[in-house]
Amino acid sequence: RVYGTRGAADKSSQNNDQGGGVAGEGSSSHTPMFGASTPQNTPSGISKNEQDSNVLLCPRGLAAIPLLCAAASESRAAYLARMRQTHPTNGWWAKQEPLCLEVNNPLSFPEKLIIGMAALVEKLSLYAGGIMAEDHTVLFLSPRVAQSFLWPLHNVFLSAWIAWILTCTYCGSVAMMTQTLLFGAKRTNIPLNRLFLEEINPAARAVESLCEQHQTISVRISGLALMPMMILCDWANVVVARVGIFVGSVVFVSLGAMTWWYWICILPWLGIAGICLAVMSGWCFSLIELSGN
Repeated sequence: RVYGTRGAADKSSQNNDQGGGVAGEGSSSHTPMFGASTPQNTPSGISKNEQDSNVLLCPRGLAAIPLLCAAASESRAAYLARMRQTHPTNGWWAKQEPLCLEVNNPLSFPEKLIIGMAALVEKLSLYAGGIMAEDHTVLFLSPRVAQSFLWPLHNVFLSAWIAWILTCTYCGSVAMMTQTLLFGAKRTNIPLNRLFLEEINPAARAVESLCEQHQTISVRISGLALMPMMILCDWANVVVARVGIFVGSVVFVSLGAMTWWYWICILPWLGIAGICLAVMSGWCFSLIELSGN
């Protein structure tokens, strides 16, 4: 179960070419992305012409959102069973890599921070299963107690990763659209209509899918926090339909510039609050597991 790694993304695109994409694997049919073809991934060694013709900012990130939602729907019992069967050196989070930007890009630090903290939590959970195993139990505690405490953190980091992918897509679309408005599409090779078609609209629909009833509570909270982004994208689409692509692009850039404080201040604060809430709820799940033992 590797969601989002470069190898998994390439395998996903190959499966889609053969007629059986995995973009909707593990997600409900109510999700708008269900059955849709996964956006083409950008290989690491493409030529400059191919790179210029690909407008997508983070295709692997948008394609991985349904899979990350499916991973977040993992129940506590399934999580404990997976921890019992996983070797400490073979953790799921340890295999992940940034999806929005290249690994050596300094701007990918927030995404690498999310993945690194989640990998640390998973490593603690796996080592707790090894140290507190049944043959040498520590203080008569089952390893399931400590792993139940860390399970909410696992879900919160998945939701934070989803929120970061969509936020990065939105902010990148604003920046690229600003360049096109200033220097023209011929110089930037980023047509405005393709930005709306391949970046803004899919990101808005992805936020809408996060709030569906079949999603877990952590994913739905992330969708609620990103609801302003969907509203701004829909407003810009209405202007494009009624006035034109140029005026709609100006409105989209203006709205993005006026709401900078939300993406820089509010969303990180909500992420920290979510981590604190996960720690507090972790005590409840560990006590439930302790009482069951």
